[in-house]
Amino acid sequence: MEDIEMAWLKEERTHDEVDDSMPPTKHSSTSVDTRPVKPSVYERKLINSLKEYIRRCELAFCIRGEECAKDVDKVLYAAQFLDSESAKAFECLEGINGQDKTSWQEYKMFLKDLA
Repeated sequence: MEDIEMAWLKEERTHDEVDDSMPPTKHSSTSVDTRPVKPSVYERKLINSLKEYIRRCELAFCIRGEECAKDVDKVLYAAQFLDSESAKAFECLEGINGQDKTSWQEYKMFLKDLA
C-alpha cells in the first residue's frame, strides 16, 4: 500500500511546477528534500483562485523558513506571480505605502479588493 501511495504522490508532483530557484529544504517531520511549488500566476479571476494562490505562497513561506520570515520577503516572493494588470496595481500600492512597506496582511487584503 505504501508503494502505491508514494507512486501517486510522485505522479501528482509532476503536475505542479517546482520552484528550482530555491534550494531544497528539509521539513522537520521528514527527511525528504522539499522544494516549494510555484504558485500559478494570479490573474484576479475568482475568490477560489485567490485562496489557492495565497495557500501556495504560504506553503512556500513555511518550506523556505527563515528566507521568508519577514513580511517584505513574503510580499516580494508572492508579487512575482502577479499578472501584468495586478502587478501594475501593486506598483501603485507600493507608491502609496512606500517601497517594501506593505505587510503580508495588507497584500492579501489588496488582492482580495482587486478580485
